[in-house]
Formats: sequence, C-alpha cells, structure tokens
Amino acid sequence: MLAAVPAVPFGIVAGIMGAQYGPVWGTLINVATSATAAALQFLAVRVLFQKQGRQFVTKFKRIEHFILFLERNAFLAVITARLLPFVPAPVINIAAAISHMSFGSFFLATVMGKFPVMVLFAILGDKLLFSSVSGMIWPLIIYALFLMTVYAGYRWLYMTKLSKPDSEE
Repeated sequence: MLAAVPAVPFGIVAGIMGAQYGPVWGTLINVATSATAAALQFLAVRVLFQKQGRQFVTKFKRIEHFILFLERNAFLAVITARLLPFVPAPVINIAAAISHMSFGSFFLATVMGKFPVMVLFAILGDKLLFSSVSGMIWPLIIYALFLMTVYAGYRWLYMTKLSKPDSEE
C-alpha cells in the first residue's frame, strides 16, 4: 500500500508496476491500489478530522473558496485534479473528505480520473524497461493531447453554459 504513503512518489511505483507486469496488468494494479489508498485516506479524514478540517479552512479564505467550489462541482473537480499527475493525491483526498462530497462520487471520480494517468505510468514503465528513452516520447505526447482535448471540451461546455440565458428571468 505504498499509494497510502504520501512521501513515496506513486508515479515511480506505478512505472515499476508497468515494467514488472506490463501495461495492462500494471495499469489495473495501479488503479486498484491507488484508488483503495485514496478511499482509505478519504474515509479516515472524513471520520476523524472533517469537523476540525472545516474549522481550519475557515481561517484561509482561498482554501475555503476552493472547498466551496469543490462542493458545488465535486465530481468534476476531483476527476480533473486526478487527470493532472502533478496535483498531490493527498491534497485531493483531504479536500474532498472535509467537504460534503459523497464517498460514492469521490470514489467514482477517483477511479475515472486515475485510470488515464495510471495507463501512462504503466506504459512509461514498460517502455523504459523494453525500449529506448525516445520510445517514451509518444505516450507523453498522446497524454498531452488527451489533456488538451479534455480541457477544450471543458472550456466548450463552460462557454456553452455561460452563453445560455438564465431560465429564471
């Protein structure tokens, strides 16, 4: 359960899993272990520290605004953060746990958001073991294109939503 230890960069562990078990099994192992670790951390914080966490974030307006955004757009916020490999997983887990997000939404968004990046890590680990470093460029390019497509889709939906007049008027 190295995924539960924040000091261990899980991207490295995930790459090793890809090198050891191949991209398919490496991905499945990575998603299962990292999603399980996220769920355990979410539940621990929710049960033990949610009240204290809510009180703590009221001291910091930016964090409090982020938590409110997370609560209004919980599924989208978690899945988006999970797609970005540089966002620390414990931050996502803790923020979601102290918010009012349901566990089911958190877990589904976590699995869906972790899957693409875990595929990337497993492929990179496999490529590192069985090909040259230049063979690692294509998976990175494909993932970057994937992220740009997701962002473009999000922007399009956001702009479409903004351009519609309010139905309350």
